[in-house]
Amino acid sequence: GPAVASGGDRFLAGNGVLECLHQIKIMAFDKTGTLTEAKPRLIAQASWDAFETMHLALAASLSQTSEHPLAKALIEAAQAQGLRASRHFDRWQALPGRGIEAASGSQAWRLGSPSWVLQDLDQALLPEQTWQAFKHGLDQHVAQGYSLSVLAVADRDIDSEAHGLTPRATDSEAAGGWRVLAWYAFDDHVREGAQEAIRAIHAMGLHTALLSGDAQVLVKRLAKSLGID
Repeated sequence: GPAVASGGDRFLAGNGVLECLHQIKIMAFDKTGTLTEAKPRLIAQASWDAFETMHLALAASLSQTSEHPLAKALIEAAQAQGLRASRHFDRWQALPGRGIEAASGSQAWRLGSPSWVLQDLDQALLPEQTWQAFKHGLDQHVAQGYSLSVLAVADRDIDSEAHGLTPRATDSEAAGGWRVLAWYAFDDHVREGAQEAIRAIHAMGLHTALLSGDAQVLVKRLAKSLGID
């Protein structure tokens, strides 16, 4: 008959599985949800102006209706600072793989992946030195494998339904008029007891490996911090 061994959230079933345990040389772990909490948290943010707190409240307001994990992380970060995510929007839409776009009155906002938000950015709306400093911080966190969201704003044409949320293009806003406001970096925290578990496995004479589809630099950093081979 089948033999069963269980403990916590680990489960093995079947005599064949148990009989092969002594042959195991390497134990591989999935990253997200196994060694980490699968719950992103805001770890860094930057605004090109002095309104970082106001921009975070705006980002949290944009995130209110979203189910995306990064949106929830922004809401939690704003709440932790006692900020009210109370702005209302005339129109709001989630764009899969890109982020959130919303509008109210004569303004539209985007919050989402850097590649999407920055593609229509009008860099002329920021001093060159300011933009380079802002972009440097963003690029550093991207290079380190963190998840990033960028917040941008633009004027929009509210006189034409055909334009929808599309920004109004003027002579001074040839690239669409989107101007960046802030970026946000997120990381997934290591689960409590993960490092101790890895040590215990090594003490049994086994090697460990980490499996993940995330950025390689992020996976390597996590593996190093946990002592994974």
